[in-house]
Amino acid sequence: MKRIIVMALGCLWLGFLPMRAEAQPLGSFRWQLQPFCNVVTLTVTEVGGIYRLEGTDDRCAASAKSSVIGTAFMNPDGTIGIGLNVVAAPGGVASPLSAVIALSTLSGEWQSGTGDSGNFTHTPGTGTGGVPRPLPTGSSSIPTVIRLQEDGGLVAGGTLNSGDIPASGLGTRMMWHPRKAAFRAGHLTIPAWDEANVGLYSTAFGLNTVAAGTASVAFGEESLASGVRSASFGFNTRASGENSAAFGDFTIASGIGAVAYGRNSQAIGALSHAAGNNTVASGFASTAMGSSTQAIGAYSIAAGANAVARATGSVAIGNAEVATDATGSFAFGDYSTGVRILADIPGQFKVRASGGVRFATNPTETAGVQLVGGSSQWAQLSDVHSKHLFRDLAGEHVLGKIAALRIAEWSYKAQDSSIRHMGPTAQDFHAAFGLGEDERYIGSLDADGVALAGVKALEERTRALAERNDRLERENDDLRARLARLESRLEKR
Repeated sequence: MKRIIVMALGCLWLGFLPMRAEAQPLGSFRWQLQPFCNVVTLTVTEVGGIYRLEGTDDRCAASAKSSVIGTAFMNPDGTIGIGLNVVAAPGGVASPLSAVIALSTLSGEWQSGTGDSGNFTHTPGTGTGGVPRPLPTGSSSIPTVIRLQEDGGLVAGGTLNSGDIPASGLGTRMMWHPRKAAFRAGHLTIPAWDEANVGLYSTAFGLNTVAAGTASVAFGEESLASGVRSASFGFNTRASGENSAAFGDFTIASGIGAVAYGRNSQAIGALSHAAGNNTVASGFASTAMGSSTQAIGAYSIAAGANAVARATGSVAIGNAEVATDATGSFAFGDYSTGVRILADIPGQFKVRASGGVRFATNPTETAGVQLVGGSSQWAQLSDVHSKHLFRDLAGEHVLGKIAALRIAEWSYKAQDSSIRHMGPTAQDFHAAFGLGEDERYIGSLDADGVALAGVKALEERTRALAERNDRLERENDDLRARLARLESRLEKR
């Protein structure tokens, strides 16, 4: 019979047997709760993939036996988990008991909610010594702290900081722990809900979840919330910082007030934020988003793929990096090459865009400038279709204004005095020509326009002078010819 249940459980675990809705009896088995002499006899029935256990505890061959019911299930590591409730007498208090046994031997270890434990030994006969296991104490009546309402509502009260944990160890259970005002529901293959792992006012649902921090929450599978007021959701997430939160799988939120979500993301710095895949936010109040990004400096932001923001207050987007000493710098890099663009000067704004850069200054993009890919100059939008209110210019008038305009050499106050520039002031330029939006700035399009208007006026003046010069030269040639004829006549006389 042992071979039958071993083969049946093993085949179902491997997916070879279909689950059946009707009950399929698999036989009766006996286990001794060593070191006690109690022998538990259980009938195993499979119903729709669930193994139901029913039987008795012989209480060391006593005349009155205890009733035992429970379930068995396959663990991921191939062992069999067993959860039982032992009732000493009709209407008595149920004593929870869990065991994990090997599929090959049907033997393993057991433990109860009261702290008893030992070997769970498969045996064909009676017990092999020991004393009877102590009977559970308590009343069969429902405590007054538990209230079931006629409409199905349920209230379970208790006294904070008073009483023992209702159950410990492995198995499947739903548990309210009044001493710590904590709630648990799910399944355990590790002692994740023992007293040491239960935080005050905490909640944990799922498989092997741990909510050890005060007022912490853990949902999912193997998620851990150990920080005060922390929250951990998903698979293998860790929220250890105070007021931190971790979502997704293998995410870590260890900084105070930190948030991490996605996959393998880490929010290490206080008030940091890491999102995406393999992102790390280690700086204070830093943010890392995308894939394999790092926000190392305080208040830094790294977004995209492989971006690194090392400096305080820096921003790295795309295939870009900001050096540690480049405080407050911004770097954006495209992926035209595998090498990150590097901003290495404090306060630097550095961009690599092989497809060009365009700035539009109105909603319809009919105003703005662009830097064409591969080019080294800004081009202003000058499309005839974007212009109106044309007015012709008097060239000599423009030349007169240029002649009156003061052109000087000077230095900016914000730069070293050794750096020199040449040109008019914006105020003089604006007073002379009235061009542009602000009298403190000179637009290059306006400066170019004035220069071209002046060049055109000079060209017209030069052409007129050339025509006059040609006419004078012709007249001079004519006068020379006439003079030569006169001189020739006089010589003949």
